[in-house]
Amino acid sequence: MVGYLGEPATTERVLRGGVLHTGDMGHLDSDGYLYISGRNNEMISSGGHRIGPQEIENVISTLPGVAECAVVGVKDEMLGERIVAVLALDDGESMDPRFVQRACLSALPRYKVPTEVRFVAELPHSGRGKLLRSVVRAQLEGEAAPPAPRIVGPIRKPKTATPLGSSATSAASHQCSS
Repeated sequence: MVGYLGEPATTERVLRGGVLHTGDMGHLDSDGYLYISGRNNEMISSGGHRIGPQEIENVISTLPGVAECAVVGVKDEMLGERIVAVLALDDGESMDPRFVQRACLSALPRYKVPTEVRFVAELPHSGRGKLLRSVVRAQLEGEAAPPAPRIVGPIRKPKTATPLGSSATSAASHQCSS
């Protein structure tokens, strides 16, 4: 990748030393399986804690009547960011925000419980169907949504790569779960 069209600051941030830094976070288990756990830019920094929104979304998504949810951090003078959950409910459903907070409190530490719960008709998605947390966050903060950067240059398949954590095993022997 050469860079993002018309986005020199974004290009400079993600292309360092000829390496594309995607911001994806993950870990390898003891068997060498790679698990993608989220994106660094989606982490919420609240009260000194770094909180991944996916864990909170997983709890909320199990509630009956929830079609989809997004959890984001919104600027807060005291905490740095406060946790806000935005839910799209199934047709005809209604829900008390305190019910959502109680459900989170029963499954998560107190510092991961959303301080605010909002309801919307639908959540924004990319053309590929990916939830756009950056748009949700921008809407909550009253800003214009950040534009999606456009990639400039050819996209090439990577050459045969060795799995993370092992230079001797073949890439085909590892599986990736998300």
